Amino acid sequence: MLTASHGREALARMSELRPDLVLTDWMMPVMDGPALIKHIRTEPEWKGVSLLGMSAVDVAALRAEYPGIPFLQKPFDIPALMKQVRKALDGKRAL
Repeated sequence: MLTASHGREALARMSELRPDLVLTDWMMPVMDGPALIKHIRTEPEWKGVSLLGMSAVDVAALRAEYPGIPFLQKPFDIPALMKQVRKALDGKRAL
Protein backbone atom coordinates (compact mmCIF):
# COMPACT_ATOMS: atom_id res chain seq x y z
CA MET A 1 0.00 0.00 0.00
CA LEU A 2 1.21 3.47 -0.91
CA THR A 3 -0.13 6.75 0.43
CA ALA A 4 0.14 10.30 -0.86
CA SER A 5 -0.99 13.72 0.34
CA HIS A 6 -2.01 15.02 -3.08
CA GLY A 7 -2.29 13.97 -6.72
CA ARG A 8 1.19 14.96 -7.82
CA GLU A 9 2.72 12.93 -4.98
CA ALA A 10 0.43 10.03 -5.92
CA LEU A 11 1.76 10.02 -9.48
CA ALA A 12 5.34 9.96 -8.21
CA ARG A 13 4.53 7.10 -5.83
CA MET A 14 2.76 5.20 -8.61
CA SER A 15 6.00 5.24 -10.57
CA GLU A 16 7.70 3.43 -7.68
CA LEU A 17 5.18 0.60 -7.58
CA ARG A 18 2.32 0.14 -10.01
CA PRO A 19 -0.87 -0.15 -7.94
CA ASP A 20 -3.87 -2.29 -8.77
CA LEU A 21 -6.20 0.33 -7.31
CA VAL A 22 -6.07 4.09 -6.69
CA LEU A 23 -8.40 5.45 -4.03
CA THR A 24 -8.48 9.22 -4.35
CA ASP A 25 -10.13 12.04 -2.53
CA TRP A 26 -11.77 14.57 -4.82
CA MET A 27 -10.56 17.77 -3.19
CA MET A 28 -6.82 17.80 -2.52
CA PRO A 29 -4.12 20.47 -2.63
CA VAL A 30 -1.53 20.72 -5.42
CA MET A 31 -3.34 18.27 -7.78
CA ASP A 32 -6.97 17.36 -7.11
CA GLY A 33 -8.80 14.11 -7.80
CA PRO A 34 -10.12 15.07 -11.27
CA ALA A 35 -6.63 16.03 -12.46
CA LEU A 36 -5.17 12.84 -11.02
CA ILE A 37 -7.79 10.68 -12.71
CA LYS A 38 -7.32 12.48 -16.03
CA HIS A 39 -3.57 11.91 -15.85
CA ILE A 40 -3.94 8.23 -14.94
CA ARG A 41 -6.39 7.67 -17.79
CA THR A 42 -4.10 9.26 -20.37
CA GLU A 43 -0.93 7.34 -19.45
CA PRO A 44 -0.65 3.98 -21.25
CA GLU A 45 1.50 2.54 -18.45
CA TRP A 46 -1.42 2.91 -16.04
CA LYS A 47 -4.05 1.41 -18.27
CA GLY A 48 -6.06 -1.04 -16.25
CA VAL A 49 -5.44 0.58 -12.86
CA SER A 50 -8.80 0.60 -11.06
CA LEU A 51 -10.02 3.94 -9.73
CA LEU A 52 -12.20 4.65 -6.71
CA GLY A 53 -13.17 8.18 -5.69
CA MET A 54 -14.38 9.62 -2.43
CA SER A 55 -15.79 13.03 -1.65
CA ALA A 56 -17.78 15.09 0.80
CA VAL A 57 -19.59 16.78 -2.10
CA ASP A 58 -22.63 15.17 -3.71
CA VAL A 59 -21.23 12.12 -5.45
CA ALA A 60 -24.31 11.66 -7.65
CA ALA A 61 -23.07 14.47 -9.89
CA LEU A 62 -19.55 13.00 -9.88
CA ARG A 63 -20.87 9.59 -10.92
CA ALA A 64 -22.67 11.21 -13.84
CA GLU A 65 -19.59 13.18 -14.89
CA TYR A 66 -17.16 10.27 -14.45
CA PRO A 67 -19.03 7.12 -15.48
CA GLY A 68 -17.24 3.90 -14.69
CA ILE A 69 -15.61 5.26 -11.54
CA PRO A 70 -17.31 4.29 -8.30
CA PHE A 71 -17.56 7.01 -5.65
CA LEU A 72 -18.01 6.82 -1.92
CA GLN A 73 -19.87 9.61 -0.17
CA LYS A 74 -18.06 10.89 2.93
CA PRO A 75 -18.47 10.00 5.66
CA PHE A 76 -18.51 6.31 4.84
CA ASP A 77 -17.85 3.25 6.94
CA ILE A 78 -15.05 0.74 6.50
CA PRO A 79 -17.36 -2.10 5.35
CA ALA A 80 -18.64 0.13 2.50
CA LEU A 81 -15.07 0.97 1.51
CA MET A 82 -13.98 -2.67 1.62
CA LYS A 83 -16.98 -3.69 -0.50
CA GLN A 84 -15.93 -1.23 -3.23
CA VAL A 85 -12.27 -2.27 -3.01
CA ARG A 86 -13.15 -5.96 -3.34
CA LYS A 87 -15.46 -5.21 -6.27
CA ALA A 88 -12.72 -3.25 -8.07
CA LEU A 89 -10.06 -5.89 -7.46
CA ASP A 90 -12.36 -8.79 -8.36
CA GLY A 91 -13.03 -7.05 -11.66
CA LYS A 92 -9.30 -6.95 -12.36
CA ARG A 93 -8.94 -10.68 -11.66
CA ALA A 94 -11.66 -11.41 -14.22
CA LEU A 95 -9.65 -9.78 -17.01
